Order: sequence, then C-alpha cells, then structure tokens
Amino acid sequence: MIHANSFQGDIVHLGENFEREMQLDLDNPSCLLSNKILQTMKTTIYKEDSKFTFNRNGFEFCSFQETPFGNAIADLSKDPMNEETPCWENRTFARKLEEKMEKWGRNNGLDFSSVVWVDTVYRDTMKGKFKAVHFAHVDFPPNEYTLTLQGHSNWQDRVGEKLTDMTPDNYEKLNVSRIVNLWMPLDQRLEAEPLALMDTQSLSDPNNQLGIYEDRRKSTGETYRSVGIIPAPEHKWYIQKQMTLGDGVIFDCCKTPHTAVSLPEQGNKSRTSAECRVLFLQTNTP
Repeated sequence: MIHANSFQGDIVHLGENFEREMQLDLDNPSCLLSNKILQTMKTTIYKEDSKFTFNRNGFEFCSFQETPFGNAIADLSKDPMNEETPCWENRTFARKLEEKMEKWGRNNGLDFSSVVWVDTVYRDTMKGKFKAVHFAHVDFPPNEYTLTLQGHSNWQDRVGEKLTDMTPDNYEKLNVSRIVNLWMPLDQRLEAEPLALMDTQSLSDPNNQLGIYEDRRKSTGETYRSVGIIPAPEHKWYIQKQMTLGDGVIFDCCKTPHTAVSLPEQGNKSRTSAECRVLFLQTNTP
C-alpha cells in the first residue's frame, strides 16, 4: 500500500539487454531505451526527513541552516555562475566544505588523515549545461579507487593544491578511504527534480543487482567505470521531504544508488543544485 508520504516516480534502470562492462552513451538514452539496454520503471519513492545514517543506509539528510557553512551555501547560491569564481572554481567555498566534511567524517568514525575537495558540479535543469540525471546509478565501483582516479585525471591538480609532491604516479596511488558526495539545492525551496537515494540495506544482492559499465565523456574523450542498477522489488528509494536552501544529503559515491526524479506536481518548475565530491585520504601515498 502506498502511504501519503510517497509517490510513483519513473526511474531508469539497466534493462534486459544490458551486458556488464559495455560502454554506455548516456547522452543518448532514447537509443538505449529502445534497445532495452535501459528500462523505465514506475517506482514507489518515499518522502522522509532524517531517520537515515551514512554508515547504516549509505546516506544521510542533514541541515546546515543557521551555521557558518549554511551561510557559505547561501552565498554560493546568490551567484553560482559568477564570471570570476563560478561555483566549480570557488576555492573559498571548497576550503569551508573540507573543514565541514572533516568534522562530519570524525563524527561518523571514518578512517582518514585528510579531506580533499576534487570537484563541484552545478546543475540548472532549465538552462544549464548539466541537467538532472534520470538514471539509477552508483558513481564509481566499490574498491576500484585507483581506476577511478585514473579516469578523473582532472582531480590531480586539486589534490595537489592541498598535498605536496603530487606527481601522476603519486596521485594514482593515493590511499583513498572514501569518496563522498554532498548534494544540495541552491533554490530557496526545492520544488522539482529532487535527488532520490536507495537505502543500501535494501540492496540485498549487490553482485546481481549492480552492473558495471564504461561511461564515456564526449567533452574530453575520457572514460571511467560506473555502476547501473538492476531493479528488484525489495529496493527502497527516498527523497528528503520539503528540502530548502541550507539542507543537503551526504552519500557514498561508491556504494549508494541515486537518481534525479520528477515530482508529480512539479509541472514546468526547475531546480538549481550543486554536488561536491571529496576524497577521504588515509595518507598521501600507500
């Protein structure tokens, strides 16, 4: 039975003709859908508040309102496309993010010695370069940190800003403990395209419910390995209820399935958001 705090949403999963390790051009999903490499499924999505924890569920909802970091998010939202310092180049925000995530990591018992911001993606679903991603996926395969670093050579310079002697060889040998994403709306109130996350406790059979594929980026020609989701009835999906500016969701980039979803009532509304990835490192090199 569907309760009041849920809705039926369309989620794109891996389809019956998907083959593991195949290359997917996610810029052309219609072709993948017509060939049954992907499939769209009506899925129950629950609206919740704060009962989840990162270590137990793979994600947690959090509020930074009325805190110094919340003020930094509010400042970022005022002009994310600033010509001099767009949000993906805003080092002032990045340093505040690292400080906040370091405290969060200690509180959650993560094993690390330093936290390094590596990228920020700004999305404007109405007119931006990057739209909402309607595809259930995990950003990177678990336990393949070296391959993930190799597929994101652009992170090296940002790691080098914080750690010395960051040669390509040292970069690829970084002792990564976790890769974590902080996703946050930049609208006063999130009214469209929220981020839905799967409770990892409902991912009962990862070997058969996750499919690794090769993602190719047209802009650079680089490829990296990512993970799609093979649907199962026991999977549970959630969004944060009534998300506003200063709220966020923290999730594991190598464990937690997620996707944008459309709200039944959103109509032509859009959203702006930022997602920031950070590396939790144990030491500079193994």
